Amino acid sequence: MSELYEMENDVESFADDIENIASYNSDVEEYYKGTQIYFSDLDCNPGIMFLGINPGQGYWKQNHEVVRRYEPLDYNEYYDFYDCGGYSGYQLAKDWVDIFENRVCRLDLLKHSVKSNCYFFCYKKC
Repeated sequence: MSELYEMENDVESFADDIENIASYNSDVEEYYKGTQIYFSDLDCNPGIMFLGINPGQGYWKQNHEVVRRYEPLDYNEYYDFYDCGGYSGYQLAKDWVDIFENRVCRLDLLKHSVKSNCYFFCYKKC
């Protein structure tokens, strides 16, 4: 686990550098929307790992602030929207719930999945 902590610290340090640049560069400030490593809790033996390209700007759109999340969440972003009694999540979460519930018939796999990205930096589309 020490490698994960080291990676989390490195990503946070790099994000701090980006935010410092954004403080005096309006182009960077306009497009940089934050950093997020994990979108689920960290299950050491997941049935499935979702690995995207980079986080979207959904957090920024909802909260109007730069996201700064470097540690695993206490919940699974895909499954917990469903588990709370509704589909209040974003479209991709809804789609994955539909696939695992209605097509694969293994919602348990989604519940115990892990989600992250290759790149952890959120930005506004150009």
